[in-house]
Amino acid sequence: MDRHPNTSTQSIELAAGHVLRTYLSRGAVLHVAAGRVTLAGAPAWLSGTLVRAHLRLAEGATEVAADGGWVTIAAVGPASVRLIRPAPHPWWSWLIKSRLGRSGLLPGNSWPPDTQAEVSSGPHATTQRIKTPARP
Repeated sequence: MDRHPNTSTQSIELAAGHVLRTYLSRGAVLHVAAGRVTLAGAPAWLSGTLVRAHLRLAEGATEVAADGGWVTIAAVGPASVRLIRPAPHPWWSWLIKSRLGRSGLLPGNSWPPDTQAEVSSGPHATTQRIKTPARP
């Protein structure tokens, strides 16, 4: 299995009934090596209500975290899980993306072209008055 060299892998043994509460960043992978676990996903707001997705994962199952957040992993019986966490982004990456992206130097992050610069500044329909004849 090819992985990014900066990822960290953590193997955790859980006894029956034990619960692990941990933070999973976006893109982290949970693999159930042995046993069965119940995964309660990160809390999220849905129409003003706080909800959590609950999944039952059997041996060999894999789940990828779509969003970052605190999750709860509960062992149904004796279980072994493996957490593969992605490498953290450098602290300065957001600065480069925000500055270069706005300048148009990074593909996909640039502002749309300025279409208003080519429009002539003639009279507009909202500023013109239409004179209608007075009714007798």
